[in-house]
Amino acid sequence: AEKKLKRQLLQLLEKQTEEQKNQGKVDPSNSVLGVKISNRYLGEDLLPYPESKQAEGEWESKMNERKDELRKQDDMEWKALVDQYNEVMVDYVEENEHADHRVGLHHDEPDVIDSKPQKPQQQQPASNVKQVTSDDNTIWSAPLKKAGDDATILLKPAFGTHRPSSNAILVFAEGYDLSIYLSFVESLANTGYSGDVVFSISNESKLKSGVKEYLLSKSNSQSEEGVNIIAYEVEWTCFKKSGESARGSGEGINNCKMANVFGDAAGNPVDDPREPRPVATARYELYWIWSLQYSKESWLMLLDVRDVWFQLNPF
Repeated sequence: AEKKLKRQLLQLLEKQTEEQKNQGKVDPSNSVLGVKISNRYLGEDLLPYPESKQAEGEWESKMNERKDELRKQDDMEWKALVDQYNEVMVDYVEENEHADHRVGLHHDEPDVIDSKPQKPQQQQPASNVKQVTSDDNTIWSAPLKKAGDDATILLKPAFGTHRPSSNAILVFAEGYDLSIYLSFVESLANTGYSGDVVFSISNESKLKSGVKEYLLSKSNSQSEEGVNIIAYEVEWTCFKKSGESARGSGEGINNCKMANVFGDAAGNPVDDPREPRPVATARYELYWIWSLQYSKESWLMLLDVRDVWFQLNPF
């Protein structure tokens, strides 16, 4: 539908361009310059623009009627999908009610049932991170190693504290309005989720209005229950494709390096050892750094933020 809409709007653009070339020769009642347009595909029988400025009123009435029809259709299709999903989830829960969901995780010791509550394990310092061996015995060095054998992680939360024994959702979410954070966090909280949410957000000077205050209100590390938000502010040095310096990531277009994330053994910052790359790539190093704050029993989920709305507890 989006492609069809673009094709129809290109036809309008061609008409407008032709009219501009013949300025003064077109009857004003037939002009298409400055006409209203629809941002939704309405079908082949109703164009996303009126045939002329004079016909705008009649077209707008038809457009609103069509949008109402499409909205009802969308609602019916969405309800059918949700009902189907709920049926699948009911069957899944019944089949897996007594399943051991830890199967497949890497345990050093056999499972032992212990009725005594366990104290959360403190995470090992980043400099002691071990290499990871894959199933085919390939050795993957930790991202930290590229900064040097004695490198350390300097990056700390701007606010909030990790709960090492909690599950966590890891999110790169810089530059968004408050409404984006609200829909993400509130829909998550409404599912009964109890765990951490780790955000990478813009530096305080670039944060949109109300974002910091809201996220701070959800920072809840003193309790083991409910949503607990931890936020990091990463400094980026970015470049255009031409190599020129750029202000910010350019919504992922520019290539960037992280500043003050890694340091030497004495704690002095070292340069980002990697070439400039899009933040969509660099964010995985942040996910790795954050993951070190959790126990091996924690479940971790990596998510985008703009297009996510929770209906069930993700874990």
